Amino acid sequence: MQSLAKPRALEQLHPLAVHLQSMSYVDVTMRWKKDASFDGVPVLSHARDIRPLASLARLLSPSPTPVSAVSKLQRSLETPDRRVTSFLRRFPAAFVESVGPQHNLPWFRVSDAAARLLREERDVFAARRADITGRLRRLVLMCPRRRLPLRVAQGMLWHLGIPEDYFKDPDHGIEHDGFRILTSADGVICQDNDGDGRELGLIDDGKGQEMPLSVLQMKFGSVADVPIPLFPSKGLRLKQKIKDWLEGFQRLPYVSPYEDFSHIIRGSDVSEKRAVGEKTCFVVLKEAYMAGGDTAIGEHPMLELRKKYVELMEQSREIIRCRRSGKPVELESKVYDNTEDPLKRCLKNL
Repeated sequence: MQSLAKPRALEQLHPLAVHLQSMSYVDVTMRWKKDASFDGVPVLSHARDIRPLASLARLLSPSPTPVSAVSKLQRSLETPDRRVTSFLRRFPAAFVESVGPQHNLPWFRVSDAAARLLREERDVFAARRADITGRLRRLVLMCPRRRLPLRVAQGMLWHLGIPEDYFKDPDHGIEHDGFRILTSADGVICQDNDGDGRELGLIDDGKGQEMPLSVLQMKFGSVADVPIPLFPSKGLRLKQKIKDWLEGFQRLPYVSPYEDFSHIIRGSDVSEKRAVGEKTCFVVLKEAYMAGGDTAIGEHPMLELRKKYVELMEQSREIIRCRRSGKPVELESKVYDNTEDPLKRCLKNL
């Protein structure tokens, strides 16, 4: 008797599944939460304009230059205005406008005050180079494999207070600061999907250099007993099991964010404590500000210079008001040379 049952099809065997965890860098545009307490800090409230202003000042020269020479760089300069010309006209204290020899096109040159700030910026970087570039080194040390896509590192230079041609100009000599640029010839497996495959690394992976201390290590000294500072809300009451977990979490061994963490299992309690401790590190210029104050907890060497850029921007607003109303405005500033009266300069620009 023939069976009516259909033969079972052989189940296809799936290959062994391998779960790999990987990380990559992507461009993310996010809306920052506005904090009204920071509106009174000029260097923060004007941060959007400081970078393109300084970048344009470096591109222009003391001699008049046609605006077409820099207008095509609007995207890389990140000017908030739709046109570079409009942005330049907002800051007459930094950029002096004139009419070109043909077709009445606008030409601009960098002002004497802005040129002095550029020279001062170079002097500060030369004098405090080890401190400033050390912040970039700490950032690289916190990255997986102690490597950072060069495109990402380039975007961080301004915030770290490093010249934006640091990687492009060989005269800077990045090897003297312990850095090297890795390419595919060095066996680089870049995790930056939009980059050119180059990465920023440390010479000998930083093994021959002194390891920096984290903020917690400088505060508590002993590496074995480094608790994570907690700032609970007033009146906060925790359940007993949460208190017990928190006490156990604080007793876990402390791993500095600058140490090699390749041996730590991801997702483990030690890895979580390292991630929490990493948030306490001061890396970039936009450091934490004291509540109710206008000074940074850890002052950056370039902070005072950035304040002078803000002062130049404020003077530009006064000059524009002076031009519109026809009334002279006295500008007291450390940016201008003491040998020249600011009032005369304002009247000269009318």
